[in-house]
Amino acid sequence: MRRYLAAMMMISSMVFLGGCLSDGGSDGGAGGSTGAVEAAVEAYKGLITARGCDESVGTGGVGGDIALVAGDELKLLNEGVVDTVVPTNLGLNPARVTKDMEVPMLKYGDKEPEAGTPYFLESRDGNIFLHASRGLPRVSDFSIATGLEIAEGVTATFKGNVDKGELVLVLPGAVVINGTLKTKLTDLSYNGVVITSGDNIVVGTKGCIYAVNGSIYPASGITLTCKEASLLGGIVTGGKDAKDADSKSGVQIIANNGSVYLAGLIKVTGSRAGLQVTANGEASSIYCSAGIGTEAGKNKSGNITFEASDDIVLSGYDEINASGGKGGAKLGNGGTAGSITFRAATLTNNVDINAEGGAGATGGNATALTFEAGKIVNKSQISLRGGSAKGAGGQVTLTSDDGASVYEGSYINVQDGDGQPGAGSIVIDGQMLCADDDELS
Repeated sequence: MRRYLAAMMMISSMVFLGGCLSDGGSDGGAGGSTGAVEAAVEAYKGLITARGCDESVGTGGVGGDIALVAGDELKLLNEGVVDTVVPTNLGLNPARVTKDMEVPMLKYGDKEPEAGTPYFLESRDGNIFLHASRGLPRVSDFSIATGLEIAEGVTATFKGNVDKGELVLVLPGAVVINGTLKTKLTDLSYNGVVITSGDNIVVGTKGCIYAVNGSIYPASGITLTCKEASLLGGIVTGGKDAKDADSKSGVQIIANNGSVYLAGLIKVTGSRAGLQVTANGEASSIYCSAGIGTEAGKNKSGNITFEASDDIVLSGYDEINASGGKGGAKLGNGGTAGSITFRAATLTNNVDINAEGGAGATGGNATALTFEAGKIVNKSQISLRGGSAKGAGGQVTLTSDDGASVYEGSYINVQDGDGQPGAGSIVIDGQMLCADDDELS
């Protein structure tokens, strides 16, 4: 059976009572890089979440905003995985880390370490250039590293080289991390980790960039800029406790001449500390199957933004969640949900989306979900229900030139926190087709 709904129709709510949300709150951070990342990978598998943290006292955390903007196709799939490694060129004098070490800051007149070993040279250039020893009797300006490689099972620990709270690596060649790049930053006012490669950045399946500090320090950010990025391991940053960390920094991944491939884990802890992934250049895409989580305590969780000139393909996801956190048991109000926006020429969604208000003495409000594309196909369950009790339902907007298809078995729920219809709204701009399951083929 098909039924066509006129353009710009306002529908009240289609009844669907979703199940309980999984707890997207803080896991308390991590003390060591390897075990912490492995545990977080399992916890965030199949999820993209900017959910507000639950609170035992007071108002639940506000969900972050999620935006996916593709120049061509946007696909959200519940199957598949990303497993792509881009080519790399480390250059003529790469720094290679083959055993656990803390990268030293040397001075003119010091002896160079073993050939290939990385070091910084205290100098007028702000110490931003990593050096790779050539085994010379003395350190040299001519030993600047062309690339960086960290072997599997090895941890390279970096202190701040620009100041105590900022690590800056500028390399003409590739950065290849099959082990762990770990920071040891100790200043209260810093920008975190900035890695710029003139080639590509690769984090292998057992690799990790781990910039996590004690809770007395704000969340540290990670910025990666390169031609093309293949991040199949872990990217973890922030304070050890989501409730204590407070920073607007987060993770930025910028590919200026190619695509971005994400798998494994990206976890950002700290108030308003979000994730931005950008694939610039002609026909540059983002392919992602990484578990992604931004976490905060009483404040707003960080926003998640993907922008690509060509396609965005998300594979193997069960849920996208920007819900508000639960309030305290007695007097706490539920947190407000974040907004979700998807824009593309063609949009296909098979992944459940939850942006519900958090439960509390007064439930948090849901906000808005927007699908905007030439053609929209939705086969998933969408819930912008208000939090229990009395939280307002949100607004779902489907804008399409060629038609929006919502298949039977998928639901859109904008009820209020007491389960009453009419609290939220569904706005359809363009022709809408509702199809039976037997028409999926």
